[in-house]
Amino acid sequence: MADELTAQGRAELISARKQSRSLYWMVAVFSFFVNMLMLTGPLYMLNVYDRVLGSRSLETLIALSVLVAFLYGMMGILDFVRGRVMGRVGARFQARMDRRVFAAVLKATTLNRAVKEAATGLRDLESVQRTITSPALMALFDLPWVPIFLLGLWTFHSSLALLAIAGGILLVLIAIFLVWRIDSPRVERFRLHVTDRIVPNFDWAMAPVTGTANLISDFQSYQKIYEQNQELRRELQQMKSWKEAALQLEQENARLLDLNSVRLDPRLTHVTGVVMADSGSPYRQSVLLNVGRRDGVLDGWATMDGLGLVGRISGVGENASRVILLTDTTSRIPAVIQPSGQNTIVVGDNTRSPPIDFLENTDLVRPGDRVLSSGDGGVFPAGLVIGQVAKDPNGRLRVRLAADYERLEFLRVLRNYGAERIEDTGRLIRPEELPSNPEAVPAPPNEATTSEAGDG
Repeated sequence: MADELTAQGRAELISARKQSRSLYWMVAVFSFFVNMLMLTGPLYMLNVYDRVLGSRSLETLIALSVLVAFLYGMMGILDFVRGRVMGRVGARFQARMDRRVFAAVLKATTLNRAVKEAATGLRDLESVQRTITSPALMALFDLPWVPIFLLGLWTFHSSLALLAIAGGILLVLIAIFLVWRIDSPRVERFRLHVTDRIVPNFDWAMAPVTGTANLISDFQSYQKIYEQNQELRRELQQMKSWKEAALQLEQENARLLDLNSVRLDPRLTHVTGVVMADSGSPYRQSVLLNVGRRDGVLDGWATMDGLGLVGRISGVGENASRVILLTDTTSRIPAVIQPSGQNTIVVGDNTRSPPIDFLENTDLVRPGDRVLSSGDGGVFPAGLVIGQVAKDPNGRLRVRLAADYERLEFLRVLRNYGAERIEDTGRLIRPEELPSNPEAVPAPPNEATTSEAGDG
């Protein structure tokens, strides 16, 4: 019996709603135009930026403002009309159900049955009528337009769409919080009903969200792994190229050594000394070593650290010696620049990057070229690393020294006894002046002596 009464009541409510179906369609049409007119403000600002500000046309601004005022007026009229239509729907619903609800309340009160519900029946009907006419129900007609507006925001900029979505979620959360804080028996029953419906299925509802989050996390991890893999591939390819270059250099060096039969000078050895002190003067760039005459050190020998040429011995004592650095103003080092082969002189100027002088052709020299000792003058052996070519802000070529002048702790003194002098030319060098008469050429001394001895 109760099920039949419930079905009968549901059928009456459906019939009451169907009575106003045409009015609902009218509200939907009005909502369409109202939402279209919602774009008036953004379109107005776009036209102001594109047309008014660019052309500085006051007439265009006035025309656009008048048009916007008209459109806003139409939007207000349409919104008022749909509100009145929804008010008509609510009034029709109350007029249809008022007599039915009053009879049911009166019957329940007379039979002393369901007194508590019967006492609020008419007020509940009035609450339903106010809900129908409230903006909350009209918001349902505006809800389908939310994705369209979000899509429009996304076309302008994705951040704007994300901001709008975040704002909507915040408003929903605030509404849920307010509903949850209302202290009313009817609201409490609604909360219990929602809890009973949602909580058992909460895991099912959160499964797509959880799966999406896991998918995003896996994708990010895969992206990081892919980037690391690409970086390792690049490093491996670079290492392979370096290995190939090293093998080629090794093969070329072995081939050149075999072709030229290079024999290194066994006398070019070294003795290592410890730097005891420096000059302590900005005008004298020198250091003291704890090796001297007892160690066989001679004046003029070159000194190096583990990286490049440092200077030369200038002053030898019994147990110590002084090294004049390349940066000293008295230092002049003959050098050659590779790969151009340009001869030059590295001149000390009390700086860590001494300049290059007496360069024949500066166009053949580039920053980064190697600077080696040329061996001219017989002071330094050839092929000692001095540094690399650099260019100062003024455009002058300088040498970035290879030696680490900040940490001069140990220096190697190269033993260089010079090249062996050839005294006998073997008559390979012709005389400076030849006599004009070939017959007047005197005979060699040995031959003249031999002929005289034979005559005698």
